[in-house]
Amino acid sequence: PRAPYSAKPARRRPSPEQVAVFVRDLKRAGAVATVRVLVAALRRETGCSRATAYRAVSDALASGRIKPCA
Repeated sequence: PRAPYSAKPARRRPSPEQVAVFVRDLKRAGAVATVRVLVAALRRETGCSRATAYRAVSDALASGRIKPCA
């Protein structure tokens, strides 16, 4: 067997439901849940890459689990 390309474990993209929980928790903490803040929280808590965090936010917006700020 070949050695893996990267020593980092594979991270799954957070689901739209998980992103919604992060938004709710950020709002409870009094933070404004901007995309930038949400991506930072997802990266910090899940260990996913920046691109994966942005995709997770995009998926959550597309699914309707979170709503864009007006």
